[in-house]
Amino acid sequence: MDFTRLSLSTLIPQIPKIVNDNFDAMNNYMNIFYDSSVGIIIKPITTSGSVKGTTGEFVNVVVDNLTVKKQFTNWYENYTTVDKEWVDTWNGGDVSTRIPSSYASLSDASIWPIEASTYEWKNVIKPYYKLGNDVSYGFQNNVVGQEFQIMFNHDVSTGQQYRILMEASIGGILNLYVNYQDASTTYVKLITTSFDASYGPTWTVKSYQGNYTIQ
Repeated sequence: MDFTRLSLSTLIPQIPKIVNDNFDAMNNYMNIFYDSSVGIIIKPITTSGSVKGTTGEFVNVVVDNLTVKKQFTNWYENYTTVDKEWVDTWNGGDVSTRIPSSYASLSDASIWPIEASTYEWKNVIKPYYKLGNDVSYGFQNNVVGQEFQIMFNHDVSTGQQYRILMEASIGGILNLYVNYQDASTTYVKLITTSFDASYGPTWTVKSYQGNYTIQ
């Protein structure tokens, strides 16, 4: 900006130039904050340096790189997530099982994946499954890394163990057991670590609460 003082001694030909230069400089300065096309105040497009004593409120913020020296977080609104699938599974019945009847044991390798009739089977397509202990359960999913959580229905009348097939292979089978008295305080999350075209998936405990045994 040209800070030349206008006075009675200023040459008349210089006056338009000084005024125009100052007008252009002021217009460029205002363009940083003011969008003349829509008539609103805008924030600077580029900001550098340390900005002190500023406060603001943002609805959505997208940040490529963020460095925070000190963080003080205050929640103005309380957001809670509703896990409706968990509630629906817990309150719902066990109606998604199938019982194979064409073969009787895990030793029949002519059918794959093998589904022994000693288990009721579920295709894992939901994040939660609620099980009773009146039958044993096997789970099918050929996606390695698939996980789901088992909830144990402790309202059933029988006092038997809950039994879940974890792995079937040529070397034998592994089952996960939960005692009836532990059902009300136990959950288990399983994840597939491998899949065999003949015997199906191998499940591993990813996280749990309560007591269980595998044998």
